[in-house]
Amino acid sequence: MVLPDLPSDLLLPPLPPIADPHLARLAVTHSSAHQLPRRPTSLEFEADEKVEDYEKLEHVGDSMLGSVVTGLLHDLFPLLRPGPATMLKSHLVSNNTLRQLCVRYRITDHIIAAPVQLLTIKSQEKPVASIFEAYIAAVFYDFLTSDVPGAYTVDNMEAPPILHPLRPLQLRTRGHAFDYIDAWLRPLFTPIARWALDQMTADAKVVVQAGEPSSDHSVVGALSLVNSWALKETGKLPEYPTLSATGPPWAVECVVVDKNGVHVRADAIRETKGAAKNVAAWKVARQLGLEVQA
Repeated sequence: MVLPDLPSDLLLPPLPPIADPHLARLAVTHSSAHQLPRRPTSLEFEADEKVEDYEKLEHVGDSMLGSVVTGLLHDLFPLLRPGPATMLKSHLVSNNTLRQLCVRYRITDHIIAAPVQLLTIKSQEKPVASIFEAYIAAVFYDFLTSDVPGAYTVDNMEAPPILHPLRPLQLRTRGHAFDYIDAWLRPLFTPIARWALDQMTADAKVVVQAGEPSSDHSVVGALSLVNSWALKETGKLPEYPTLSATGPPWAVECVVVDKNGVHVRADAIRETKGAAKNVAAWKVARQLGLEVQA
């Protein structure tokens, strides 16, 4: 499923400022700003080569956000099974969600890029989401490099709700820095997590009423079951034509012709062709009276 846009009345905790001007600039600088040759897969680097865009920070921020959200979901929903929890996490850290947060925090107002590309970059989901991840990492490193990190420089009413007493710079650890970003990200993602889970629950009820499986996990084995049945009963495999010209999402049909020439068919729409194929086979299995052992 694809979540709708975040609720318009979602209250965001204040965005922690970044006191280090270099980090603040780096977090919002697109590679086009410097027009440097790109070598994204190269293992070579020059000793004096400087990273002048957000991509390294994005790489770090992505992992940090994933850790915060995973822990948050475990605390909020201790009875939620790993499969649904993973799906919920994927919604929270998706490019779509992060893009919306970046825009609502107006971080996009500060993006630095080549003038001719700036408007295009601001309108694209992936770079805007990446900048939000880079900002998370910049907040983390700001705690470790600035005498007074950004959130401690503003009025307490505007700061994240839980801030530990500030230790001297030389006594701060990465664990302290993680607590620092956690104090911002947990209040931010808690209402989003509850809203997203409500959306997932409502969607699950709809798909069950529409003859869809309760979860894609429940269709595991359907494809093999239907293929085996078709080979045994008709001597040939089912057909799985793709109904959509482009994707994702992809629409795939499963078609089985029995001994009497009767066509048994069903289609499904999923984010990948493989997943759509599995669900379509599950629907055909139900029509044929075959029981899928999940």
